Amino acid sequence: MKNVFLLPNRCKIWGKIIFILSALFGLYILFIEESYLVILEFDYLQALKNNIAIIGTLVGLSLVAFSREPVEDEFVMSLRADALIKALAVDCVLIVLCALFIYGGSYFYYLSFSQYIVLLLYIFIFRYNMHKHLGSNEE
Repeated sequence: MKNVFLLPNRCKIWGKIIFILSALFGLYILFIEESYLVILEFDYLQALKNNIAIIGTLVGLSLVAFSREPVEDEFVMSLRADALIKALAVDCVLIVLCALFIYGGSYFYYLSFSQYIVLLLYIFIFRYNMHKHLGSNEE
């Protein structure tokens, strides 16, 4: 089996915690403070809060996506590769559709959130494939 660097399994728990806290903080900034997209004047504190939310969310998703499974074999690696290809394909389709049909500030919001979409899609597709595989083995 080809050795691929993955983080230890316990990083998945930390990743979920970091992701949830950072995503909630980002949603608070976006909807409660309503200052996520302040462009007219630069505020260092607001920029710091935005960076904490963005970096924390990406780090959390990365820890979840790239953590080892309890049993990491060739089949799991093939599921990982399949999930990554499907996630990239869906993301490309979404980008094209959004470029064609969404304009103005809404498109800017989509571009802000698109950095998370590939990782989220990868995690969901991989988890779904793992659940489908584990469910078919139990029957």
